[in-house]
Amino acid sequence: MTLHKRDRKVIEAPEGTGHVLREGKEVAKVSYALLVEMLETGAKSFGIPQETRLKHKAVSGKLSVLNGNIMLAADAAGLAGPFILVMEDGRKVDFFIDGRAKGTNAARHEYEIRGSGSRL
Repeated sequence: MTLHKRDRKVIEAPEGTGHVLREGKEVAKVSYALLVEMLETGAKSFGIPQETRLKHKAVSGKLSVLNGNIMLAADAAGLAGPFILVMEDGRKVDFFIDGRAKGTNAARHEYEIRGSGSRL
């Protein structure tokens, strides 16, 4: 039997303006408000004294398009992407847009995103 323990910790909440890339080409200038969390999962099996701990960063937040166009998937109810957000400070975030998310309003060019902080 294995026990799992999960911890979440907010490590930063960057805001600013940046650029969205798709397939290496800039498609939009955006304003962003993100939440970067450190997710830590621990797993321990009975009879094994060591606990295995995995850490990774997760990013969520909102984008508003200032100039350009972010094309959603043909089936707007699915995920669109992958995209890359280049933040003001040059860091990059890989992300997807969930067309079903409450904060996503393609008509107003506002999108709720989820992604990986592996480059942060």
